[in-house]
Amino acid sequence: MGSSPTPGTNPPEADGNPKSRIPTGVTVEYPQMLKAKIKGIDCSDVPEFRTWVPSSPSQVYLPITLSIGMEDSRGAEFFGIVIATSQGMQGKPERRNAKLLMVRSYVWSEIETILTSWVEGSTGVSWPQIVDELRKKFDWEYEGMGPPVLGDPVR
Repeated sequence: MGSSPTPGTNPPEADGNPKSRIPTGVTVEYPQMLKAKIKGIDCSDVPEFRTWVPSSPSQVYLPITLSIGMEDSRGAEFFGIVIATSQGMQGKPERRNAKLLMVRSYVWSEIETILTSWVEGSTGVSWPQIVDELRKKFDWEYEGMGPPVLGDPVR
């Protein structure tokens, strides 16, 4: 068998190969994969979080909110995550259910790289599929309110 087909094209097996299950001349459309993108990041506890230097880099507990939408869309929804060190988690039992990014110390450039990788790695053929992927790492603003709305990510 050949490689995976490009979205919107026939697989290599359909091009006259007698073992193909797809008749020659038939076009098979594969769904176009959509991709998530960070549209903004906010932290109400530390507005200057990008340049912030904590007094103790090993004792960090910082909830942040990401605005995430589809790559080619203006809309976005909010997803939350707590950036924390193990020492920063001490004494915070009420937040242990929050989605966490555990770090050894607070270095924003490294944290941003991880967050961007997680978000841009969330793909699907629809916004609800992308939200399902994002919810594995982040708390979604509409958690518990039903499935994501089909189409535009803005409710």
